[in-house]
Amino acid sequence: MKKILIIDDEKNVCEALRMLLKDDYKTSVASNGREGLKLLEEDPQLVILDVIMPDMNGLEVLQKIRQFNPDVPVIMLSAVDRVKTVVEAMRLGAVDYIAKPFESEELKLVIQKMLDYSRLREKVEYLQTISRDYREVEFVGRSAVAQKVLQEVSRVARTPSSVLITGESGTGKEVVAKLIHYQSSSADKPFIAVHCAALPENLFESELFGYEKGAFTDALEKKAGMFDLAKDGTIFLDEIGEMLLTTQVKLLRVLQEREFLRLGGTKLIKTEARVLAATSKDLDAEIEKGGFRQDLYYRLNVVTINIPPLRERREDIPLLVDHFFAKFQKTLHVTTKSISDEAKNIFQEYGWPGNVRELKNVIERILVLHGDVKVIQPGHLAESLKKKEPDSPSLPSLDLGKASLEEAVNKYETVLIKQALEQADGVVSQAAKILKTTRRILSYRMKKLDLPL
Repeated sequence: MKKILIIDDEKNVCEALRMLLKDDYKTSVASNGREGLKLLEEDPQLVILDVIMPDMNGLEVLQKIRQFNPDVPVIMLSAVDRVKTVVEAMRLGAVDYIAKPFESEELKLVIQKMLDYSRLREKVEYLQTISRDYREVEFVGRSAVAQKVLQEVSRVARTPSSVLITGESGTGKEVVAKLIHYQSSSADKPFIAVHCAALPENLFESELFGYEKGAFTDALEKKAGMFDLAKDGTIFLDEIGEMLLTTQVKLLRVLQEREFLRLGGTKLIKTEARVLAATSKDLDAEIEKGGFRQDLYYRLNVVTINIPPLRERREDIPLLVDHFFAKFQKTLHVTTKSISDEAKNIFQEYGWPGNVRELKNVIERILVLHGDVKVIQPGHLAESLKKKEPDSPSLPSLDLGKASLEEAVNKYETVLIKQALEQADGVVSQAAKILKTTRRILSYRMKKLDLPL
């Protein structure tokens, strides 16, 4: 039910309004301006405000309401129908003015009209925002692996299921999360991104769930959390592997029960927000180390979308170069017309450890520094881009007839496993992903080959 705040010093008027509205709205009543301003913390959707009150008149209260919340509709009530007062109230931001005694049906009609208008305005503003955002969200790629990601996005977007998006830093995990949201039935609802790695330890819980006034020393007023802001839209938890274990427990409850408590609060708040999460960490390894809860992992990992690193979809590099060049050519207002084929070849051979994010930043930096040349040449590129990736260690050669098939396979397998472990910094589960197998199978093969686990 929509919340309406009534501020009037006449008890009989307050009671009449409360009785008139109780079936359709939740009402709060204040008998003076100061008390009414305190009740604004309850976030009413509309305020009915008397003009003439003893401690602070309605116009003064209206000014303070506009400072606190410039968007909430305010209907002024007064027994004195003065044109000057009406004009001043409208100038200060009132949406309507009704003289006492009022007609019940007239007031109800005005309230409904104001709430409908407010809801429509909010929706239009939000749709304008997401329209701009949606145009900028694009997962560029024609490679088989890029198309596979887009197909998976299309499938999961039609469901309410939780999704875990995995991939190295800079591969575009937030882009994929936004695509899921914008292709879902909640596309016109909020998309709230929470960057877990950037949140200080002591603010994690309050940022996610909000807090009540007085919850801690500096909590001077109530604050909405990310789940409040997401409403029935999407909340995206980026780098969820950085989340504290204590917060993981509370997030698990939200996923299970669809409700949460604000910090310092006692009232359970329902949420219909869909949760999407992303990580560049190996959560299997984190679970083994005790850094991530297995039950939360299963809740988040209903569907997994893995985004491959840029080095595994090199055929998409020319497309990405052209995409970012066109974007920055326009926004930076440069005179550069193109990037030479020789420069593009260097992009194609570079290893891109920072993935798509690094490529984007490189294109922007080149145009900032050399946006006055007609064509970008290799000489305009940083020397670090021209270093080729070191060749992978070659597999051992074997003389046919001197080793059995099993011995040859074991020798090759040993080299491959050692290379994968080196690339994964010794993490077996990560090495298993590199080798496109499971940790259990890899552990079995390592044991068979007498390789240390």
